[in-house]
Amino acid sequence: ICVDADFALPELERWISSASTNEIKETRMTTVLNNIWGGRFNGFNSPHNSYQRPDVLLRMLKLSHTQVRLQDDLVHEGVYSPGSRDHAEQARGHLFELLYKIPGRPTYDALVELSSFHTLQYPKDRTLALAEERASLDLEQDAWKSDEIEVFAAQAERAPKTQKKLFDLALSRLDDLKLELEEGDESEASLLRKAEDEYELRRAIANRLRNAARQFYDVASEEEFADKTRCDIRVHNPDVKERIPIEVKIAGKWPADKLRERLEHQLADQYMREAKHGVFLVVNRGAEGDAKTWSAGGEQMGFPELINWLQDEARSLVAANATVEAIDVIGIDLTIRDVVAVEAAKKRAKKKASASTPKTAKKPNARKKARSQKRRPPSKR
Repeated sequence: ICVDADFALPELERWISSASTNEIKETRMTTVLNNIWGGRFNGFNSPHNSYQRPDVLLRMLKLSHTQVRLQDDLVHEGVYSPGSRDHAEQARGHLFELLYKIPGRPTYDALVELSSFHTLQYPKDRTLALAEERASLDLEQDAWKSDEIEVFAAQAERAPKTQKKLFDLALSRLDDLKLELEEGDESEASLLRKAEDEYELRRAIANRLRNAARQFYDVASEEEFADKTRCDIRVHNPDVKERIPIEVKIAGKWPADKLRERLEHQLADQYMREAKHGVFLVVNRGAEGDAKTWSAGGEQMGFPELINWLQDEARSLVAANATVEAIDVIGIDLTIRDVVAVEAAKKRAKKKASASTPKTAKKPNARKKARSQKRRPPSKR
């Protein structure tokens, strides 16, 4: 449950339901709650927080309230020594607190569903009220500090305090990089096109993001996860718990379906276990041997169409995954300046050709012709 909730939770549900009596079901659920979230465990490291997702916590809470019922909670008077049932009740409350503290629409939806699940009126009304409170908190903006106002006045930016703000800042920096490489007067696109592989390209992009940080974030490359996988780039800020993963791909080295597979299984499934926002950065290098067109759904696509198709696929992944809030696909075309250069060369050649062509004499207009006829000497006739 702590390291792989998607695998463990169905197993737990089957184990609980296989018990022959309600008493055994309660005992099994009490044991699990007591051992994982009981008084002995104060917290877990990030690799052991697989259950901290609204969909998982909702299922755990439904299971807990079904087997460890509110109406059967123990009532103590005076001094007492808490037992396993007491710890299970505390763990059940801890799960609810964990759910409530997760910002975002999935938490609100989970709380509303949990409110409908309750049979007792008080927890039903209380859970619905907390769902509305969660929604209000998500809409509120943090109060500005005096130093933040000074920074904003100087740079028109504010240090990110939430994962969404950090994600938006990363997108802004990548958008600036895209504009600079594709349209900038001093573009270094020709240098990046010489990158031999994604490892070299990733280092160059990470360095440019680091130079543009303005102390609002840090950039880490090839950070290792608990399963030994490594994300290309992660953007982080000390005030934000989660890090924004950026996966970099050279478009010409991958078929469209493989890029789609990497988008889902590498970025969404592996690198976004903690973060709810991620970036899939696809670069059109244009090197010799790189693909120039891609095929998907029986259609041939250029690079712009490939990016649009991948973005549509990313939206589908977000809609199907309750733990993911946003995946943005960004395409940087390093070959676009070649097209601009060719068009400019054509215009210069056309202008040069027209300048070297001898001009034909213009015919005088009617007014000039009339004046010239007046100045002619009279005829001898």
